[in-house]
Amino acid sequence: MQNHLDAGATEQRSSEARKTIVIGTSMINTLIKSTLGPFGLTKLLTCDDKIKVTNDGATLLKNLVIDSASARILINASVSQDWEEGDGTTTIAILASLLVEEASKLEEIHPIQIIKGYEMALARALEVLDGVCFVMKDDDMVTLAKTTLNSKILRCDLQRFAEICVNAINLIEERDDLSLINVIKTEGELQHSYLVDGFILDKDVVVPTLKNPRILVANTSMDTDKIKINGAQVNVRSVGELSQIEDAERQRMQEKVEKIVGAENGIDVFVNRQIIYDYFLQLFREKNVVAVEHADFEGVERLANVLGAKIMSTFDSLNDCIGGCERMENVHVGEKVMVKFSGLRKARARSFSKDPPLRSLMRQNAACTMRFVC
Repeated sequence: MQNHLDAGATEQRSSEARKTIVIGTSMINTLIKSTLGPFGLTKLLTCDDKIKVTNDGATLLKNLVIDSASARILINASVSQDWEEGDGTTTIAILASLLVEEASKLEEIHPIQIIKGYEMALARALEVLDGVCFVMKDDDMVTLAKTTLNSKILRCDLQRFAEICVNAINLIEERDDLSLINVIKTEGELQHSYLVDGFILDKDVVVPTLKNPRILVANTSMDTDKIKINGAQVNVRSVGELSQIEDAERQRMQEKVEKIVGAENGIDVFVNRQIIYDYFLQLFREKNVVAVEHADFEGVERLANVLGAKIMSTFDSLNDCIGGCERMENVHVGEKVMVKFSGLRKARARSFSKDPPLRSLMRQNAACTMRFVC
């Protein structure tokens, strides 16, 4: 009977299958229902010697190791909810498990008929929602943001962070692109968090104040002035031959810099994902180009996005690859010096926080919800 199944797999039917399904969904309900709401309990998770303290439904479900097929379906549905909407992950898992539990009581009704009944109820619920929907004002959006943040650590200053979320969404042009909202973490208190109109690159480097700079963003190797000795060997018979090798290497570096700065109308700033070694920096200074090195990958992607630039790795053709802004300058965030880009081509919002938990909470909860109502 079971030759068609994989090794270790089993087949269940009828009442036995229903019982297994209900057990799996009920287990999910039992695990996470206590975290729901502003007075929900916090869970302590340990995995691979790492400790997590959270009451976020999506985080809990992602870290569960469960073999039950029905439980995995609920977990996948919750993860999809988190990906699409950014909130309601706990609610969707609990609601679905309760629907399964109620359906299991209708033993004399075929499952297809039960599904049709739920689909009719869903259609009616959507019809009612369409009848009561209204255009949201800023005050309504602040209230919605406060609702999504109320069960998080940010509830200590709900009004401030709800307004930050709404203002950040209102400042960006493409409201469904949350990658345009960045959260910078520095040491301090939550109450000192604020919103900035512009993009902040978390890079401690001193730059001159530039107006309307032309900016090239790249992810390219700029370290070839350092000889890589691992796996390589060069035999020379005199100091002169060694000097020729060094001159040839320097010539290649000069040619690369010439390609970079040789774009039409030139460039004022070069931001690279990778490290830039000394001789390259010297060449850029001779060309009056500000070089920013070793920027984090996520920051470089966002910077290119908001500047209207492209991340380049080769420089034979730089047409339509140069980005720009109205102003570039240094700013102090807490005790750190960072680089601020103002007057962006695509988006204008940036948030800063003094407390590490804010990064995920801001972006994954309130901000995700706001993008669908603004």
